[in-house]
Amino acid sequence: MTVPRRRQYDHDTDLARSLWLLAAFGAALFFALARHTAILNPDIPALQLTFDQAGFQAIIAQWSPEEFSRFRTHFYLDFPFLVTYGLLGYRLTVLTPRFARATAARDLLSRLLPYAAALDAIENGLHLALISTLEVPASMFLLAGIVASVKWILIALFPLGFLGLWAVTRHAPGPRDADAT
Repeated sequence: MTVPRRRQYDHDTDLARSLWLLAAFGAALFFALARHTAILNPDIPALQLTFDQAGFQAIIAQWSPEEFSRFRTHFYLDFPFLVTYGLLGYRLTVLTPRFARATAARDLLSRLLPYAAALDAIENGLHLALISTLEVPASMFLLAGIVASVKWILIALFPLGFLGLWAVTRHAPGPRDADAT
């Protein structure tokens, strides 16, 4: 009687699979958000980049009750989405073998999307407070605009940094090359 061989655990395949699943989940949330908020005119980024009460309220005043309701309910998708993109950016950066020797650059790059996600969560909390019936200080509108702006800058820097790091590590030996010597 022959004993079946146990399948050898393939760590790299598991990591790649987990990244693909996380990316697929993030993409599904992104498209669900886009579909859910498609009727908003002006759109959410226009609202995010207001820095005072008058600008914020001018955008909300243009929305119908249904559009305003869509804005309020989009947070049910946005909070899981921000966790997903923050985690994906971190894992993609730290698990890319090519970046293993560029530790300082990799560490900086790995923080961009998690920091953006944290700012996104703060921005969401501010927006929820700003649309509530509570009286809020005018400075909260400015703070929400600044937080959103920094978030968008970090999000834009991530693909630029990733491609830049990819380019400069093109010929850098990875951890497996060191094992071969």
